[in-house]
Amino acid sequence: MNIWQRFTQSTFFVKLTNWEYYPMYIANIPTLFFWIYFGIRARALFFFSAVNPVIETGGVLGESKINILNRIPDDAIPRTIFIKKETATLSALLQKIAQKGISFPLIA
Repeated sequence: MNIWQRFTQSTFFVKLTNWEYYPMYIANIPTLFFWIYFGIRARALFFFSAVNPVIETGGVLGESKINILNRIPDDAIPRTIFIKKETATLSALLQKIAQKGISFPLIA
């Protein structure tokens, strides 16, 4: 195997030429330029929030999933409970699960 073949098969070359290995902040640089371009055109940094006007910042930054689920009719979503981290005990959690009629296995 010659030097070029060894180089092109090296871990360094593979990671350099395949964007899947890049850190997300590097891989999203092209997206940043498009965001700035369209933001200037629309004269608003969060121009895309008009797509989901009810959700804060259009659902891109800091949205609360439970606030989104609370806006949907109950018959259109699965049984859902919201447990605050600081008040959650195992007994309280199991009690809320039983009250909603949720059985194991469940998605947490």
